[in-house]
Amino acid sequence: MAFKLAVVDLDGCIIDEVSSRFDSKLGEHKGALNSSFREMAFVSLHALPHSRKFYASLLREEALDEEIVKAMKQLQDEGTELHIVTKHKGLDKAWLSDMLQRHGIAIGANSIHIVNGDKSTTINRLKADLVIDDQPDSVLNIDGNAKILLLRRSYNKVSMAVIKLLRGSKVSIVDPSEIASVLGTKQ
Repeated sequence: MAFKLAVVDLDGCIIDEVSSRFDSKLGEHKGALNSSFREMAFVSLHALPHSRKFYASLLREEALDEEIVKAMKQLQDEGTELHIVTKHKGLDKAWLSDMLQRHGIAIGANSIHIVNGDKSTTINRLKADLVIDDQPDSVLNIDGNAKILLLRRSYNKVSMAVIKLLRGSKVSIVDPSEIASVLGTKQ
């Protein structure tokens, strides 16, 4: 499947330190009650004023999700224009661009968008036909016929089910290990 322009989220997608930290602190993920607790903890942590500094500390090259990086590289090899849309204020775009370049993905600083509030405004302006994110609320207001891939993480399972009901067939919920096959890219 060929895509003209894809938008990928940064934290929880390209870099996934949060999910592994949740798993290490909260133990094995089991059942709906555990999913609800994890999601409540994640949403609460995300809302704290100091959380941006905490999340910025998680942006490390060692935390790259290799499955997502592999899919991004394949998309780019197939001619897809890649953009990153994130809420990370203070993100060093040059650092991110250089890090991705070391992993074979060419994204210039002008293709990295830092937004306040709803990411869908920027995604809609870019006219993305593929969106990869881990936060279901980030894709609720995306216009058009964009294919939306929500990455299944230990902290977002409950809200993903709700968004899937609201958005229907435009949303696919996938494990990172499944992303290449869902996109129809070569592994």
